[in-house]
Amino acid sequence: MIGKTAVQNIGLSSIISVGNKSDIDEADLVEYLVKQDDTKSILMYIEGIQKGERLVNVLKEATKKKPIVVIKSGRSKRGAIAAASHTGSLAGADEIFDAIMRQCGVLRAENIQQALDWCKYLSKAPIPTGENTVIITNGGGVGVLTTDACEKYNIRLFDDTAYLNHLFSDVTHGFGSTKNPIDLTGEATSAEYEHALEVALKDKQINAVLALFCETAMIDANSLSSMIRTVYEKYKKKEKPIIFSIFGGEITENVITTLSKDNVPVFRDVYDAVSCLGVSYTQFRYVQVVDGEERVPKVSIDKISTIVNKALSDGREFLLADEGQELLNIAGLSGPKSGIARNIKQAVEIAEDIGYPVVMKVVSRDILHKSDVGGVLLDLDNKEEVLDAYQTIIHNCKVFKSNAVIDGIEVVEQVKPGTEVIIGGRRDKAFGPIIMFGLGGIYVEVIKDVSFRALPVSYRETRLMVKEIKSFPLLLGVRGEPRKDIEKIINTIYRVGYILQNCPRITDIEVNPLMVYEQGNGVKAVDIRVMLSESEGKN
Repeated sequence: MIGKTAVQNIGLSSIISVGNKSDIDEADLVEYLVKQDDTKSILMYIEGIQKGERLVNVLKEATKKKPIVVIKSGRSKRGAIAAASHTGSLAGADEIFDAIMRQCGVLRAENIQQALDWCKYLSKAPIPTGENTVIITNGGGVGVLTTDACEKYNIRLFDDTAYLNHLFSDVTHGFGSTKNPIDLTGEATSAEYEHALEVALKDKQINAVLALFCETAMIDANSLSSMIRTVYEKYKKKEKPIIFSIFGGEITENVITTLSKDNVPVFRDVYDAVSCLGVSYTQFRYVQVVDGEERVPKVSIDKISTIVNKALSDGREFLLADEGQELLNIAGLSGPKSGIARNIKQAVEIAEDIGYPVVMKVVSRDILHKSDVGGVLLDLDNKEEVLDAYQTIIHNCKVFKSNAVIDGIEVVEQVKPGTEVIIGGRRDKAFGPIIMFGLGGIYVEVIKDVSFRALPVSYRETRLMVKEIKSFPLLLGVRGEPRKDIEKIINTIYRVGYILQNCPRITDIEVNPLMVYEQGNGVKAVDIRVMLSESEGKN
């Protein structure tokens, strides 16, 4: 690393290896480096996390002061095994690591060169003051490529076409374009190209510029280096971000090499250039956001702990159906009407008290995944079907495990259809308590449309994780369907996370499905699963 940074003229204030982390770890080093004036950005290489909760807390604060870039090995299943055997720590699920780093404002690079590019740029570039970015190019093709790259790296292009036409019409040729990208065409002279960049520099509504250059007969490549250097110094003086991407022959390649060594942000490939500006904007947005005051839900942790302790004293590592329902009630989460039948007569009585249709589920400490063994029957519309269902469930469960202890059959109101989502949490071996949200139902493990966050999580961050899943448009309403009650989803996630964080003997909690109805009609927790441990889960 020392040799590579020397070649690329990247200054190092410190280079530290922690080995097996027997004394200090990443969190200790981040706390130290963020206070060092000579350190402008921090690059971390991570294989596995041992004290994830502390690292998350440190990173959340550190990234508000300095950009932090991370390279994480062990992304693949095979790589994760290699990393664990090498460091003695669990690499962890990559999607969890990725989500939590974004939550902390950490910038995750794909490879070493990208990480070095980002650190070099972020350590010297001015912070953007707004979201309006303009592309200025003398080649249409690279302009389109850069537009694609801006979408990938979440850069918002200035799109006031009338205003842009007013600014740049005098420097674009007849077949050029003042729409963003500003296409000066291959007919542009060096003076016209430089003038366009001057216009963008002086305009207060333009916050950042991507300057693209393709070698043409109209511009002397030999003067390119001095022109770029002059423009860059002007932008640097005014603290406005500008990044160059230039494309051409041997002279152009030499210009890139020379300017890069002098710390001018110039790149061969537009995607490399755009990615640097993209992470600069990611850092800008993270610093701008201030989470509001945290809300503490009215949930009695003492009452939930009583249920948990009772189950553990009974030798169980999970809650039974009625206990899970009681937990939902304590948490203020709406669930369907239900009751536990100890015999077939009680099953009928409970069903008729609830009202048809009903669902029936086995309650057994020996059967965790009820539907997999025929322990759940739906759409029971009358007394005869309840009688048959009771006997069928008992039979199916005894076939699965002849000595299974069956504590009863839960008779549950069959809730009306809605959009099924899942809310879950568990104590991750690397990061401690984490919360999950995604599209729910029986196919959740196949679809895997989920998002993760480390706890505690703010209301704002909870809202972001809901928006993050690919299926989010379903909640907004598609094909004429009404918008779903997203606020109730956020409230449920927040309460489930609060329970997991404050009940250390709960190792896993999962509400699946949570049935979501149209806005104003709330949600219903159709099923809940809670796993327990005698030892308090601490990271």
